[in-house]
Amino acid sequence: MGSIVEHKRKDGSASYCAQIVIKSKGQSVHEETSNFDRATTAKAPLGHCETTENRH
Repeated sequence: MGSIVEHKRKDGSASYCAQIVIKSKGQSVHEETSNFDRATTAKAPLGHCETTENRH
């Protein structure tokens, strides 16, 4: 499961943080965050994570 959070930098531009959390039996197994300049770029890891998660 993942989400994207928008943050404003000091210069006013936007930064996007992709947050990925993988859970198993209600316990958090893996957590990962990455920062990107564009929202479309931030969506790529989320799609890959959800595809990989469905294989398990």
